[in-house]
Amino acid sequence: SLYFVHQLESKNFFGFKDKIPRELKSGLVYRFKCSGCNTTYYGKTIRHFHVRICENLGISPLTGKVLTTLNRTAISDHLADTPTCYATTDNFDILSRDVVDYKLLIKESLFIKRDDPPLNRTIKSIPLSLFD
Repeated sequence: SLYFVHQLESKNFFGFKDKIPRELKSGLVYRFKCSGCNTTYYGKTIRHFHVRICENLGISPLTGKVLTTLNRTAISDHLADTPTCYATTDNFDILSRDVVDYKLLIKESLFIKRDDPPLNRTIKSIPLSLFD
């Protein structure tokens, strides 16, 4: 029938874009879950996921070697202060993506509000109120 032919023509059998590797995705909200104690942290980044993970782990995004000067983060402080805790890139998950930074702040705040993770120093990234 003509309807069936139209359906076949409108189907997209092949994707036109390559999938972006997890490490190169940007504009996202992520979760860190510690291997040693299962504590969590929620964060957001507009940069490549790999770069942010490396900052949190205190390693160079280019070489993978430990940095001599640490960019202190809640995650790096936790790993340094707790000898039984350790982490790799597998401890990080992408929860949400967006191209608008403000929307990322809202999403991050909602995750923090919902789960109250111990490593998040702030209660929320952005005020969450419907009425003043």
